[in-house]
Amino acid sequence: MIVSLVWLVAGCAHGPASLPGDSWAQDEEAGQIAFDAGRYREAERFWRSGLDLARGEAGPETRLLVKLARVDEGMGRYGEARRHAAKALEQARAIEDPVLEAAALRVLGLVARRLGEPSVALDYLRRSRQLAQRLGRLDEEGETVRYLALVHQDLGEDAEAERLYIEALALSREAGDRWGEARALNALGGLHRLRAEYADALTRYRESLARREDLGDRAGQALVHGNLCLLYQNLQDRTTAIGHCERSLALARAAGSRSVEANAHNNLGIIYQARGEYRRALAAYRRSLRIKEGLPDPAGAARTLNNIGDLERRLGRTERALAAHERALLIREEIADRPGQITSHQNLGVLSLQLVHYDEARDHFLRALTLAGSDGRAEAVWRAFDGLAQVHAATGAVPTAVFFGKLAVNRLQGIRRDLRALDPSLQGGFLSDKEGVYRRLAGLLIDEGRFAEAQQVLAMLKEDEYFEFLRGVPDADPRSTRASLTRVEAPWWERYQEIQAQAVAIGAQYSELVRKEPLTPAEEVRLEGLERDLDLVEQGYRALVEDLRATLAAEGRGEFGDAEWRALPGFSGTLAQLGHGAVLLHYFVTDDRLRLLLTGPDPNTPVLHRESPVARAELNQLIWSYRAKLVDPCQDPAPEARALHRHLIEPVAEDLHAYGAKTLMVYLDQSLRYLPLAALQDGDGFLVDDYAVVIYTAAGKVNLLAPPVPDWRVAGLGTSAAVGGFSPLPAVRDELDAIVKLDPADLRGVWPGVVFVDQAFTAQRLQRVLNGDYQVVHLASHFHFAPGTAAESYLLTGDGERLDLQRMKLGRYPFTGLELLALSACETGLGAAAGDGREIESFGAIAQDKGAKAVIATLWKVPDRSTATFMERFHLNRRAGLTKAEALRRTQLAFIRPDEHGALSSAARGVAHVQDERCPSTTSGYAHPYYWAPFLLMGNWL
Repeated sequence: MIVSLVWLVAGCAHGPASLPGDSWAQDEEAGQIAFDAGRYREAERFWRSGLDLARGEAGPETRLLVKLARVDEGMGRYGEARRHAAKALEQARAIEDPVLEAAALRVLGLVARRLGEPSVALDYLRRSRQLAQRLGRLDEEGETVRYLALVHQDLGEDAEAERLYIEALALSREAGDRWGEARALNALGGLHRLRAEYADALTRYRESLARREDLGDRAGQALVHGNLCLLYQNLQDRTTAIGHCERSLALARAAGSRSVEANAHNNLGIIYQARGEYRRALAAYRRSLRIKEGLPDPAGAARTLNNIGDLERRLGRTERALAAHERALLIREEIADRPGQITSHQNLGVLSLQLVHYDEARDHFLRALTLAGSDGRAEAVWRAFDGLAQVHAATGAVPTAVFFGKLAVNRLQGIRRDLRALDPSLQGGFLSDKEGVYRRLAGLLIDEGRFAEAQQVLAMLKEDEYFEFLRGVPDADPRSTRASLTRVEAPWWERYQEIQAQAVAIGAQYSELVRKEPLTPAEEVRLEGLERDLDLVEQGYRALVEDLRATLAAEGRGEFGDAEWRALPGFSGTLAQLGHGAVLLHYFVTDDRLRLLLTGPDPNTPVLHRESPVARAELNQLIWSYRAKLVDPCQDPAPEARALHRHLIEPVAEDLHAYGAKTLMVYLDQSLRYLPLAALQDGDGFLVDDYAVVIYTAAGKVNLLAPPVPDWRVAGLGTSAAVGGFSPLPAVRDELDAIVKLDPADLRGVWPGVVFVDQAFTAQRLQRVLNGDYQVVHLASHFHFAPGTAAESYLLTGDGERLDLQRMKLGRYPFTGLELLALSACETGLGAAAGDGREIESFGAIAQDKGAKAVIATLWKVPDRSTATFMERFHLNRRAGLTKAEALRRTQLAFIRPDEHGALSSAARGVAHVQDERCPSTTSGYAHPYYWAPFLLMGNWL
C-alpha cells in the first residue's frame, strides 16, 4: 500500500483578498495575494478584471497575461495556460521587454512539464534563464533554475536535479532573495524525502522553516510544516507528524491558503488511517478532495482519491477502492504525473492481489517499476519488488518470490544506511511498518530450507546485539548489509536491469510525444514506433519472469546422486575397516517425508531403509526454531531437540543398537546440514552421550581410511587485535599458547609447533605453513560467511586482509597431508554453494578437496573464551590416544557435565561453572549447546 503524501511546493501569501478594484494595479496585487495563498479562482477573477482594465497598455497587459497563464497551469487548464503564455511571449517580444519575455518562457516551460514534454520544457526554461542572466536578474534566474531542477526530478535524474536546486539556492542567496532561498530549501528537502534521504530532508525543511518564520510568511510556514508532517509519517513518528499537520492546518487557515489547507486535511487523514481511526480518516480525505476539486487542483485531487481508495480497500469495499484508484490513475495520466502514476499502479497491484487477480497485480507492479526507472526512487522501487514477490509466492513460484523479495530488502537496506544520521528512535520507527517485507522473505527462505540466507535477512532487523567477542562478527551495521544473491540469481538481476534500462529510455520518449498536440507526420511515425518498442519491452518483462520461474523451479535441491546410491552396499567393507562401531546414516528430504538409509559394517546385511512422515516445510520450520534457540544460551532448545530426535534418530534407533553403533557417520541432506546432530535429545540425554558424530561428505571419502599419525606438530595462526572492522579476540593468544608448545621448556602447550599472531599472520604466511612440515594447522580468527557467494566469504588474517574462499580454492593453498585443519572461527562449517543447505561444507569441503584429511569447523558464531577452552580440551583428549571423533565427543561431554568428565584445573583454563552475563539466572556454565554443539568434524575421524 502507498498513501499519497502531499509534497507542498507553493509560494507565500501576503494578506487577505478582496473584491476586484478600480485599477489594473490593484487587481494585479490582489490577485497575487490570492494566488500565493492557493486561492486560484479568486486570483483568476482579479487578474481577468485587471486584464480588461489594462487593455491598450502593453506592459501591464502582457504581465497579466503571464499571470493568467500561471493560474491556468495551477488549475490544470494547460491548453488555456499555453495560449495565454504564447500570447504574452508574442507581445513581450513586440514591445522588446526581455523581463516579460523571460517570464512568459518560464510559464511555457512549466506548462510543457505538465503536459509530459520534458525536452520542450527544458528548452523554454533554458531560454528564460539566458534572458535572466543577460539582465543580471539573479532572483528570476534562481526561480527558473529551480523549475529546471523540477523537470529533471520528474525525469528521475535526481543527481542533476539536486545540483540545480543547490545552484538555485546559491543564486537566491546572492540576490538577497529570502523568499527564493526558502523555496529552494523546501524543494531540496522534497527531493531528499522522495529519495528516502530523510536526515538530509529534515535539515533542509528546518532551514526553510526558519527563513519563512523570519519573513513572517504564514502560508510558507504552513507549507513546510506540512512537509515535516510527511517526513515524520515516513519515519513512523506519528505523534510528531500529527503535531506538524495540525500546525500546518492552523497556519493555512490563518493565511487563507486553501491549497495548503487541503493538503493538511489529506495528510491528517493518512495519520488517522495509520492509527486505525478510519471514520476520521475518511472525513479528512473528503474535506481535502472538496477543496482540491474546487480550486481546482487535479494533481492534488488524484492524491486524495488514491488515499480514499486505499482506505476503502482496508475496509473491504473493493469496488469503491477500485473506482477511486482508477479515477486517480486517469487524472494522473491526463496531467502526465509520472510519480503519481507509480503510486496508482502500486496500489492497484495491491488491490489486485487482494482480489486474487495475480496477472493484473504483476502487470501493475511491473508498470510501476518501468515508471520508477532502473535507478528510480528507492521507496517506489522496493514496494514494486515486494509486490512482485508476493505475487509469485501466491502462485507457488517460491524461488522467484525469494529473488524479488531480496531485491526489495536490498532497496530498503539502502534507505536504512542513509538514515544513520537520524535519532535512533526515528531509525527504528522507519523500519516498524516494513518488518513484514523482511519477515516474508525470511519465511520463504525457511520454507525452502535456505537457513543461512534467512538468518542474514533477519539479522538485518537487529539494531543492537550482544557481543562476547563472537568470532566472525565484524563491527558491521546490520542496516548496511545486503541479502546475497546466489550464483543462480545474480545473472537474472543483470538481465532485469538491462530490460529496465530499455524501458526507461523508451518510456521517456513515449511520454513526451503522447501528450503533444498536434503531432507532425514524422512525430506520428515516431510515436507508432515507440508504441511497438514498448510492446516488445512488455514482452521482454513477461519472458524474463517466465524464464526466471522456470529456471529457479528446475534448480536441483541436492538430492543424493545415483552413483552414491549404487555405492552404498559396497561401503560396508569400509565401515568394517574403520571399526569403532562405525555406521553410515544417510538422510534424504522430500516434499512429504524424510527418508533414512542405514549402512552397517556387515556386507551380508542389506542397506536398511526407514522413513519419518515429516514434510519438508514442517521439518524446515522445526529446524529453524531449533537453531534460533541453539544460538541463544538463554533459551531452552530441548522441546525442538526431542522433536527432531523423533524424526531423525528414533526410526533407526533399534537398528543402531543392533549394529552396536558407536560412531555415526552422517550424510545430512539440504537443511539438515544446519543441524548439530550431537545436540539432539531423547528425554534422557543428548545424542553425543551415546555416539560420536562425524559429517560424511564426498570430499572426505578419499582419505577416510588413512591411518592416523599419533604425534602432531602444529602451526597456530590467529588474530587477537581489532582489525579490518572486526572486534578483538583477546582469548586467541591464550588459546594458541595452550595448544602449541613453542620449546621443550614451555610449561604449557599440547603439541610442539609454531605460532603466528596478528601482523605475523598473513596470507603468505598461511601458504608457507601449508607447505611446511606440520600435521595440524589451527586457525583462530574471524570468518565472515556470506550466503550464496564464495567470493564474499572470507577468513580474516592478522594483518587485516580478507582471504576469500574463491582465492583459497583457486590459489596456492595446499592442504595435502594435513591430519587436521582446525578452524577455530565462526560459521566455517557454512558455505556458499546453493542456499538450501548444500553450502554447509564450504571452507571444510574446500580444504578436503585440496587434500586435508579432516576438518573441524563451526555452524554458528562462537564465543571467544569458550572456544579457546574447547580447542585446548580437544587437543588434550587427542594426545591421550583417542580418535579425533572420540576426542571431540569427550570434549563436548566435558562441557555438558564437567564434574563427571574430568574438568581441567583453573590454571589450565578448564571447563568451569562460569555464568553468562546475558543469562544471569543460569548457573550451568558452558553446558548449553550454544557453546559446544556448533563444532563439526568432517572427513577422517580416526
